[in-house]
Amino acid sequence: MDQELKAKWVLALRSGKYRQAQRALIDAAGGLCCLGVLQVVCTGEKPSSEQWGEGNQCPELIRDELRVSIQNTLARMNDGGKTFTEIADYIEKEIV
Repeated sequence: MDQELKAKWVLALRSGKYRQAQRALIDAAGGLCCLGVLQVVCTGEKPSSEQWGEGNQCPELIRDELRVSIQNTLARMNDGGKTFTEIADYIEKEIV
């Protein structure tokens, strides 16, 4: 993963600026999952899809930056109750 992008993503997750959503890139109230925050960091815009899960495609920019196995791990962490700070710690240590 691009190290500058990784640093910006980690900073965004720790910023307190984003409300965390589960099971969706973005929920009806505008909350984001950790991958939704990545999309904001990459594009400056929130995702348009309210769905994330079976049958839905991961946005191309996320596919380009992260292997599917990492996407799945992060989605499980996010939906399993890990905080953005805990996820940022994981990204910092485990994603190259």
